[in-house]
Amino acid sequence: MKTLKYLQRFFILLFVGFALCAVQACGDDEEDEPIQKPEEEEVVKPDDEEEKDESDTFTGTINGHEWIDLGLSVKWATCNVGASKPEDYGGYYAWGEATTKSDCSWKTYKWGKGTDDTMTKYCTDNDYGTVDNRTKLTSSDDVATVKWGSKWRMPTKEELEELCDECTWNGLPKAELME
Repeated sequence: MKTLKYLQRFFILLFVGFALCAVQACGDDEEDEPIQKPEEEEVVKPDDEEEKDESDTFTGTINGHEWIDLGLSVKWATCNVGASKPEDYGGYYAWGEATTKSDCSWKTYKWGKGTDDTMTKYCTDNDYGTVDNRTKLTSSDDVATVKWGSKWRMPTKEELEELCDECTWNGLPKAELME
């Protein structure tokens, strides 16, 4: 049962890790403005503003991909990797893999040997494989960096938690994102 819960959490976090930030407001706003269901999320480093649109201080583009500043520790992409608009799903990727997948399972996971207890990278618990305590992706394993350039990267667990805690969500409940 522990394995099933871990696998479930792994794939939920994986989905969230690839989900787009589709929120329009952060903080304690009381308004219930309709927003789109989050799909895949990408993050851009907070100090990368070289292509910032001067007429709108909350959005910009880097390497042809739009970002939005929600007032959090990082800026969030407005579109999925592999998508051309925010409501599109984009590509399906496993954590630490930069190529699309049709089967995201332990049998096909690049950093495992077919089961949930044989992880070879990005493992923080010896019950699941060889511990390396990596919690941030290397550039070659980061789909955002590989597909969109060095100024883009996937969010960390802490950044995802901040997004869930600090933003108003309409659509998918926060509890489903972080279970």
